[in-house]
Amino acid sequence: MNRFLLGCILPIILLSGCENRREETTVPSQVKTAPISSAVAPAAVTTRLFEEAVKAKLVEYPTQALPVWRQFRQQHPALLLISNNPFLSPTPEVLRNEINTLLTSSPDAEIIKRTNFSAPDILIQPDMALSAALGAGLFSSIYWVYPSTVDMEKIGLKQFKDQMKTSGLLHPDEAATLNLNGGIIQGHARGIPFKAIHPDAVQAIEDPVVVHFDLSFFPSLYKGEIKTPLYTLIKDTLYMLKAASPQALAVTISYSNLTGDLPLASRFIGQNLVSLMAQPALIDAELPPNWDRRRKALYLPNFFQTDEIKKLYLQMEQETPNDPSVKYGLYQNSREQKAGDQALNYLAQAVALDQTYGLEYLELASVATEKKLPKQSLRMLRLAAETFADNGFIALSLAQALGQNGQKEEASAIASRLQTLPWSTTYYPGVPATLRQMTLAPE
Repeated sequence: MNRFLLGCILPIILLSGCENRREETTVPSQVKTAPISSAVAPAAVTTRLFEEAVKAKLVEYPTQALPVWRQFRQQHPALLLISNNPFLSPTPEVLRNEINTLLTSSPDAEIIKRTNFSAPDILIQPDMALSAALGAGLFSSIYWVYPSTVDMEKIGLKQFKDQMKTSGLLHPDEAATLNLNGGIIQGHARGIPFKAIHPDAVQAIEDPVVVHFDLSFFPSLYKGEIKTPLYTLIKDTLYMLKAASPQALAVTISYSNLTGDLPLASRFIGQNLVSLMAQPALIDAELPPNWDRRRKALYLPNFFQTDEIKKLYLQMEQETPNDPSVKYGLYQNSREQKAGDQALNYLAQAVALDQTYGLEYLELASVATEKKLPKQSLRMLRLAAETFADNGFIALSLAQALGQNGQKEEASAIASRLQTLPWSTTYYPGVPATLRQMTLAPE
C-alpha cells in the first residue's frame, strides 16, 4: 500500500538507500534488561523445522511479530530471518526509550496498536522491527538469509558494506566489522553477532532460534513460471532452510503486502507456508489439488489461455469457496477478459473475506488517474477508504483527490476529521499543516 504512503522498499540483496529518510544509525549502549509484564515466558521447547509439525504465526508485517519474539527474551535466542529486508532501519533516537518500554513492559495489544502501519501515532515502522527488537535485548545473534540470483562467489563485501551504510541499516563502525567467507558476511550489529548468508551458503545452525519468514524473500527470485516455477521456488527455499536444521522456539511469517514488498497476487504464499510447516510431509509430496490448479493458472498466461485459467479458478472456488486468493484470481482473470463489472464483484468478494485485498482499489484508482478518468479514480478511492476506514492516509488521498476534482467542501470535511488524529511529530510532522491548509474555506 505504501506506494501511496511511505515505504522504503529494499531491492534484492545489495540494498538501495532510503535517500536520507532516516537519521544515521547510532551504536547503542548496553541494553538494560527489564521484566516483561505481559504473558509468562514459555518454556524453552524447540522443534526441528520440517522434521516436526510447527504452528507458524502469520502476521501482516514484521512488527506484528514482536509480541511473539519477546516471549523468548529470557532464553535470549538467535533470530533466523529469511527476508529481502533485514528490518534494521534505525529507530528514531527520540523514541528509543518509549520503544524499549513498549517491548518490555506493555501488553501485547498495546504493541499491536503502536505498530499498526496505518496508525497516525505509530511508534515502530515495519522496517525497524529488528532494530527495535535488538534495542530491547530480545536476541543474542542474527542469521539473515537474503534472496540472491548472484552466485555466492560474486558477492562483493565492499558493495555490501557501502550499501548497508548508505541505507542507514548499519553504522559505519558496525560495517567495518564485516568480513566475507564462503558466501557468509559476518560481523556485529547493535553489539551482537550478525551474519548475512547467501542461500547457497546456509549451514547447520546449532543455536535455538526464533524463525521469521518475510514473503519479500520471493519477488526478486521469481522470474515467471517458465524460468522459476513458483512452487518449485518455494520448496527449494524450504529445502535450503531444512538443511540448516534449526531448533525453532517459534516461527512467525509476515505477508508484507501492506508495505508494498509483496504483490497481492502472491498473498496466497503465506497460507501455503503455514500448511507446509504444519505438515512437513507436503514438501516431498505431490502438490495438493488446488495448489496444482494454481500452478497451472500461473503458467497458462504464457499462452494467453484466459478461458482455461478461469476454469481452473472456478474449480478452485468450488473446492474452497471462502478462499480470498481464489476470488482475487477470478478478479484478475475477469479484468483480463475486459469483464469490468464481474471483476469488481469478485474483488469485493475477496475484500469481504480478507480486507487486505482492498489495496487493489488503490491500484485501480492509480490506473484511472493515468487514463484521466477522475470519476473512476474517486470511486476506487472511496471504496479503499470504506475498506480501510481507520486509515488516515487513504482518507487524506481521497480528500486531496476530491479537492482536485472541485469537491472542496467534502475534502475540507474529511481534512477536519483527520486533524483530530494524533499525528506523530517524528514520522509525520508535515501532515497537520497540510490538513489545516485543506480546511480553509472553500473558494
